[in-house]
Amino acid sequence: GDKREAKNYAVESQKLWRRYPEVIDWIKSQKYVGEKKPSEDNLIDLLKSGIKFQMTCIHSDLEGNDTKESTLIGTQNRGECIGCGLEDFNWPRRLNRPHEPSSDIIVHHNIFRESGWRKTKYMDVQEVPYWRIYLQFYEEDPDNKSDSWDKAPPSYHLPDPIETARSNRVLASSAKCKVCNSNGKFCALDNDCTAFYCSKSCMKDFLEESDPPFFDLQSKTLKVRATEDCSINTIDLDDAFRVAAEHMTNLNSVDIYISQDYIIKNQYSFGSEVNRVLLLSPNELKQFLEKMRTKLISFSFRIGDCCWKEMKKMTDKCRALLPLGTMPNLKKLELSNFGFDDVETLTSCLSNELQLLRLHYVKMGTHLDWKSSEVDALVNKLSELKYLVTLGLPDSSINDQHLWDLLPKLQFLRCLDVSGTFGSGGSLTEFGLRAIADNCPELLSLQVNYQPRMTINGIMYLLQKCPELVDLEVGGVITHINQMRQILNSAKKLRVLWFGAIGWRPETRGEQLEIQRAVQATEGRVVLCTVSGGKSEVNLSAAHRRNQDDSIAKFERAGEQDQDPLVCNMWDGIL
Repeated sequence: GDKREAKNYAVESQKLWRRYPEVIDWIKSQKYVGEKKPSEDNLIDLLKSGIKFQMTCIHSDLEGNDTKESTLIGTQNRGECIGCGLEDFNWPRRLNRPHEPSSDIIVHHNIFRESGWRKTKYMDVQEVPYWRIYLQFYEEDPDNKSDSWDKAPPSYHLPDPIETARSNRVLASSAKCKVCNSNGKFCALDNDCTAFYCSKSCMKDFLEESDPPFFDLQSKTLKVRATEDCSINTIDLDDAFRVAAEHMTNLNSVDIYISQDYIIKNQYSFGSEVNRVLLLSPNELKQFLEKMRTKLISFSFRIGDCCWKEMKKMTDKCRALLPLGTMPNLKKLELSNFGFDDVETLTSCLSNELQLLRLHYVKMGTHLDWKSSEVDALVNKLSELKYLVTLGLPDSSINDQHLWDLLPKLQFLRCLDVSGTFGSGGSLTEFGLRAIADNCPELLSLQVNYQPRMTINGIMYLLQKCPELVDLEVGGVITHINQMRQILNSAKKLRVLWFGAIGWRPETRGEQLEIQRAVQATEGRVVLCTVSGGKSEVNLSAAHRRNQDDSIAKFERAGEQDQDPLVCNMWDGIL
């Protein structure tokens, strides 16, 4: 920032500086004491800790280009990286492995407008000012005694606002309307309380907030949506679970989405901004699931990006989810951005009766990366889920052989997502595509985005073996317009196709004409979308426009059906 911003930070500190000048003199004397940099092991520990510090070195980008000598403001802690919550944030997978002496040191340069990944070597690090002070405070912090991979950075420890919010909240003692004392029909999660209301008008007139998350006590679904646009600063899921278990007698499904804004403390916020807080304890979650063991048929709990470590703390390393594996009637399970401590906990959460399972961006262990043995264990468990109709495993490190082992045992599979990781890809190849093609002839929907080792030949073989396919996503795989046209010419029932390289969109007149001709060749049946540009707008005749609108309507209806607790195949009854 500029000098004005620096002054804002220093207002209170200046009083202490003037009062204790000897401390300032001591700090200055510690800039270099003996060595100008710590040992290689200590440097890696500091980078992982979340402390951001100056590091003068010779460095380059990750490909070895753009070499320069300058000062980095460095970290290896994912949650402390500028832009870590953005969709296009790229995490180098090599940071998930222990550092080898004398190997490349990967550093995120944490300066706005200059942020990004750089690499250097220990021998090229020239100085780290005040490294002894950083290291002393890091070593004396009791929270750093455990494995540094598994601890949250200092700003992520349960902050005071969470405990304050928990102690200040009030849960109504009865299910009577807070306004008129009639029987409550709705429950609202407001900033300072969880209260019941008989009508939306009572709720609207009494609450200060304009759009509190609320749920109908007669509903079959406990639905909580806390997006980044939500005006409520405190989301109390503990209260929501208690109310649902006691007062929602028709409850059979749970649908929760919590933005990362409520979980990760905003390290760049200023004093005028209010911290958002999620209140969730493992005991409340586990007790709710135990009480609902025979009732739930659908459980969806999705979290915003980069919250794996925080959710591990809030759920006792996901052990609070264990009752899910004992539910005899659970058909749909969706978990997104959860961090499991071990694969045994995850597999124990999976009932053999499941028909839909989505494990989106689930991380494993202290390194937040899947080991081959852990993927093997998951695939072995999935092989027992013989009723699966829909399976989503994006960013799971699954490989070709896993697909050959698993898919022959899933005879009812109709929708499959084995996409790689945005920005870094995946390990599937044409051999994996053949496993899908040879074992899933009735497949309706397939997502293999960000699998750059797949080829157009594999896609064409798939289309030949899976003639019923209506929804295909190959973003980052099929990147050329002529390849897209090959697909459209072969897939006679295809309704939606996602393709294109990351960051590409059809901007030239020639590209737009090529896409228009390709859609026209299908008589408007196929809706073309690019990974970065979304749906492609094309000029069509009236008849072709009706076909296009029909495909769009079917796709939207499938998305709506996907939210139905009773529907495990989103395309069921639509085609």
